[in-house]
Amino acid sequence: MRKLFVLFLLISLVPFTVGCNGLWDFDDDDDPVVTAKPAVVKPSVVLPPSLVSPSIRAQQDYTEVFIVYNNIEYYSNGITGPDANGDYTLTFPDITIDKNVTSFNSTTGIATVNFTLYVAGQTVPFTVQASDRSTATTAVNNKTISVTVVGGNITVTVDGTAATPIPVATKQYISAVKYGTTRVSVDSANPTMVNSLTPSFTVFFDQDVKTITNWTVAVKNVGTGNSFNLTSANNAALFTTATNGKAVTVKVVGATGYALKANSTYEVQFTGGKVNGDDLAKGRKRYIKTLATPTAATTLNTVSNNTTTALLTATASQYIDLTFSAAVAASPTDGKITITRYPTLNDLTNNTNEEISTTLESSNSKVSFAFQGTGNTTVRVTFADTLVANKFYKATYTSGAWLDANGYPVEISAPITFGTK
Repeated sequence: MRKLFVLFLLISLVPFTVGCNGLWDFDDDDDPVVTAKPAVVKPSVVLPPSLVSPSIRAQQDYTEVFIVYNNIEYYSNGITGPDANGDYTLTFPDITIDKNVTSFNSTTGIATVNFTLYVAGQTVPFTVQASDRSTATTAVNNKTISVTVVGGNITVTVDGTAATPIPVATKQYISAVKYGTTRVSVDSANPTMVNSLTPSFTVFFDQDVKTITNWTVAVKNVGTGNSFNLTSANNAALFTTATNGKAVTVKVVGATGYALKANSTYEVQFTGGKVNGDDLAKGRKRYIKTLATPTAATTLNTVSNNTTTALLTATASQYIDLTFSAAVAASPTDGKITITRYPTLNDLTNNTNEEISTTLESSNSKVSFAFQGTGNTTVRVTFADTLVANKFYKATYTSGAWLDANGYPVEISAPITFGTK
């Protein structure tokens, strides 16, 4: 009887000696088992107004802010603000930590992960502590990265810990790239369609551009994988450029071995250079696709005026006629045109001698546009204000673009110029 009692006692103790989950598959205190899972960092970045340009605030170019981890760029996908402090918060996609390149502490599951934030020409490194311990499918680490600028220094704070301040860098940066009125896509799955193998693009910077030197551009044919690192030293002949304030028009000329191919998707990224002597910050990757059957771009062929000579009379309501190679829209998309006046008829190339630059708008009747004749190929541009005698004028449209009948940008390779008598 004693032996049977001892045997019964041993059997009754088994669940407690092997663990509740080991035999009966339940936990008496219902505590979940925390094990290693894929570690994910979900970053949000709080920026002061000095690092948030007007275009970012308008939610047009906030994707110019990106984070790099393991040589992969993660672009901002949303913005809120300003908050009570005037700051803006940018969100980013989840970043999965690669344990092959990041060392985790096997006991604690904590790793120190290094990232780099690119914003407003600044390169800002920061570090987060990420855990891989979770009861969920993935271990999500929500992290708020606060960036402050004080006394010419940038400080990054994560989880209440401030990193060593770094000096604010003097860098220029690209705020947008357009093909006509369309922002060039940053989505590889939805590239911007271009109708020409020698297209023109408008690159917008954060400041007026006087000089661009030492530029480098990475170009890759997504379909074939062929890639090129183009530089101003070796490949300047592949492009022509024209500067107008913050906007630089870049026309692809191409050459043997570098020409764009029909029905092809290209990845393009500005990777460096000098703008006005300052370093150019790396831009983000953009994507274009050429048509299967490219067409010839519509161009500006001639500029004429309402006089029998090359000079306009210095009175009001003077006009110039622009004749294009094919049908175009009646005016630039926003009806604005900038007139820059120079003191003498030969001063156009010397921008330091400009006397005045004024943006005229059709909305306030300072400039008007109207088709002439048939075919929508000639547009008359009339200036309401009185011109000044014996001056040289340059006319450009500063925002928006002139489009052809198919919605593609018209290529105007040089400023529209005229003189007065």
